[in-house]
Amino acid sequence: MKYFGNRRAGTPRILLTGEFDLTRHAELDAIFDGVKDEPSVDVDCSGVTFMTASALGRFVRLKKSLPANATVQLLGLRPEIFKLFGLTKLNSLFEMDSRA
Repeated sequence: MKYFGNRRAGTPRILLTGEFDLTRHAELDAIFDGVKDEPSVDVDCSGVTFMTASALGRFVRLKKSLPANATVQLLGLRPEIFKLFGLTKLNSLFEMDSRA
């Protein structure tokens, strides 16, 4: 997992890679804490190969830590992870882009 500069002007971009389950919650929290006051955040998930429903809670925590009108854009989601956000009804909290 890496923290990058801007994708959109003035918007921090986080690049996630690998599998995300209970064992990586602290890692997600640490990275997300670094952007908690931003008006918008892009999270590139194109390198994420697996994500449990418990890991989704870390994304909700990120969204709640941002200003009320802030946006979180999730980019490059694998279809099965995109579907997980939909099944849990969390897709309405984020701007989402699925891989084709």
